Amino acid sequence: MAKYFLLFLILLASGCVSMGQGSIAIKTYANTFPRDQVGVLRLQQRVGFKIFACDGLPVYNNSQYILLLPGRHLVNF
Repeated sequence: MAKYFLLFLILLASGCVSMGQGSIAIKTYANTFPRDQVGVLRLQQRVGFKIFACDGLPVYNNSQYILLLPGRHLVNF
């Protein structure tokens, strides 16, 4: 069941990536990768601790997820 939920979450996030400033997910890679190679970082923006960018891409206030490939990432907060 959790596997299907993760699949649904990734599909939902992938569909919202191209919506620009109104998107709830930020995709940090250009190509398509298999689901088992993509990580989903859930954001909980709080007063006093706000993520402004990830790998040079802006993180908007309404963003809820960042889709990442394995490896090191630069997060500005």
